[in-house]
Amino acid sequence: MKIKFFMLILVLPLFLFSCNTAPFNYSNSESWLMPEKNKAGAGSGKTVKLVGVSVDRPGAWDSLEKEVTALAPLYFWRDGYRFVTGEEKANYAVYISLRERDVSSGWHTKKSLAMELRIWACKSGDVSIDSLPLAAGRVVRIGKCSFSSSKTTGDMLSLAIKKTARKLPRIKPGV
Repeated sequence: MKIKFFMLILVLPLFLFSCNTAPFNYSNSESWLMPEKNKAGAGSGKTVKLVGVSVDRPGAWDSLEKEVTALAPLYFWRDGYRFVTGEEKANYAVYISLRERDVSSGWHTKKSLAMELRIWACKSGDVSIDSLPLAAGRVVRIGKCSFSSSKTTGDMLSLAIKKTARKLPRIKPGV
């Protein structure tokens, strides 16, 4: 009887933590309130245009590209920048790049995630992404996470935008 009880005590935690039947779940949510000053543009140097998103990872990536394209304006708005689309003139152009690699660490395989953000000043409507950017930021994570997790993607995108956009107010806009 003691052996069965002892085995049950050892096996039950292993079962709970080896499956998705753990007694806790993770949930995360965010919301954005756009103040009127951000909607109107609030100054001449606060408009941004997304010129591209590239994803370099194994597997299907177009849904990840769509997610980053949809989230980027929200994180920029939170930091006081207004996103423009189409033919509207912007003060800054943004290019976002994501890379996911598998890294061998002994007997284990980990993921190396990198999110890079480059921002150029738009002096004449067009911008060449081959030239040196005005500001750049990069966030790197190594571990078990993957870009397939919306939480990881959102956290890294938010951090990259916050760190890179923080450098822009010190620089005079090229308009």
